[in-house]
Amino acid sequence: MSVVKGLVGAGLGSIAGAAVWALLASLTHYEFGIVAWALGAAAGFGMVLGSGGRGGFWLGASAALIAIVGILSGKLLVAHVIASEHVTKMIDTIGEDEAIASIRDDVMTQWLSEDRAMTWPAQMTREEAIDEGYVPPEVEREAGNRWRPMSEEDRHVHITGLKVEANENSAGMTVAATVLAFVFSFGLFDLLWCVLAIGSAYTIGARKSQVEAAALSHPAGGTGATIAQGAAGAAQAAAPNQPVQQRQAPVPRPAPASTEDSASKSFFRGASVTDDFPDPAAKFMKKRADTLESAHGNETSGNDRTRRDAA
Repeated sequence: MSVVKGLVGAGLGSIAGAAVWALLASLTHYEFGIVAWALGAAAGFGMVLGSGGRGGFWLGASAALIAIVGILSGKLLVAHVIASEHVTKMIDTIGEDEAIASIRDDVMTQWLSEDRAMTWPAQMTREEAIDEGYVPPEVEREAGNRWRPMSEEDRHVHITGLKVEANENSAGMTVAATVLAFVFSFGLFDLLWCVLAIGSAYTIGARKSQVEAAALSHPAGGTGATIAQGAAGAAQAAAPNQPVQQRQAPVPRPAPASTEDSASKSFFRGASVTDDFPDPAAKFMKKRADTLESAHGNETSGNDRTRRDAA
């Protein structure tokens, strides 16, 4: 579940970066390539937050892949914003020159259909000249002759008709302009920002949190005290100026000894050995302590009998 949340977090970070990229392009009419680097970092942080700092190679690689998709989507979105503004501006600036050009195209189409004689460049065929956009001088004169007699109202109507027709075709024009802007928007600096973005997304996404690293360093078979100490160490590393409170195990106090035998007995007893302890050396220590204790008891009993006889 944490992996899915990490993927969602990386996707949201990538989408946010692409949206900011497009917004800056819309406000400034300029594409800031460095935003791609920030987009990659956002994808990495989204992976960390979503997965809870799980980290690892595959999560880092997934963050990098999501960053690549986000960068391409962001560049496409920026290209669409720039292309849309360009098409809108082009339609708004349609005027007299565009009106005369449209009349020239109409004359050219009409005369070609009528197979009328026109002057073409000597080094080109008619088809080659048309492909190159060449306009015969006879067509230029005819277009001017048709435009000049028009009244201001007729000219305004003609220009308005061109704008309406352009608006009807604006969707296709925007798509074509977007594709061209996207293809020609890649440069050396774009490659640099993309490499930095992918590297940042992988490095941040693959990084494990300190608590996660402490938990992984002590498997489930370890003692609770060991895991607690590892978590406390991670917390201390995260906040070195704040002391971590830990329960200290009570230190056993050695029993007082009055004789050499009791001292030896206390030494052997201090090992906290039980009869069930499997170590042979420990069993020997236990047996030695019992022997010393028995010898000390016999000596005490003999001394008591001697004092009774003397009395």
